[in-house]
Amino acid sequence: MNAAPILSPADPSIARRTRTLLMTFAIASWCSVVLGIRDVNVLLVVIFAWTSSAALRLAAPQPERGRITPLWNADFAVKASLGVALWIVLPALKVSFPEWWVWQPLVVPGQITGTGATVALCWPLRPFWVQMPADEPNGSSLPGMGIETLLLCSSLFFVSGSPVFAAFAIACALLMLAQTIRSRSSVFAFSTPRAA
Repeated sequence: MNAAPILSPADPSIARRTRTLLMTFAIASWCSVVLGIRDVNVLLVVIFAWTSSAALRLAAPQPERGRITPLWNADFAVKASLGVALWIVLPALKVSFPEWWVWQPLVVPGQITGTGATVALCWPLRPFWVQMPADEPNGSSLPGMGIETLLLCSSLFFVSGSPVFAAFAIACALLMLAQTIRSRSSVFAFSTPRAA
């Protein structure tokens, strides 16, 4: 009789499950404490959409090991700044200014809330019904700063009414616009003939 395999602490699946559990707890705590989301249905939609999108990003293929990337570049600076703003600055502002209008949810019509909930719940599940190419463009050179993040933040704003998610959606749209302008200007710089 074969015994069931015992999972060792070095098993990668345990590390993934632990990381997902900690991420879920952190997101739930952040949403309830910082944003003040008390509705259980809204909280479940936000947690599912955010955790699923983060898990998909973590499961995405990583660049090959032989490729050397600089330790500090503009993309890393933007991601680090957004992470600090999200997890450190916003909680500090909430403690310092608890009555600030940013923490008050806006009223969103029911149809828009339903559409936002549908997008928030269905978009992270799209790899299950659409085969994604390994090198799918995300709309930006910043991982997670493309159309996916824009859709996620917009749908979470429609579901929760939080101006914080609206601000992140606007920031993401501006980053995508700047990235598009930068890439087009570099294409025009190479395609324009130089005067002799």
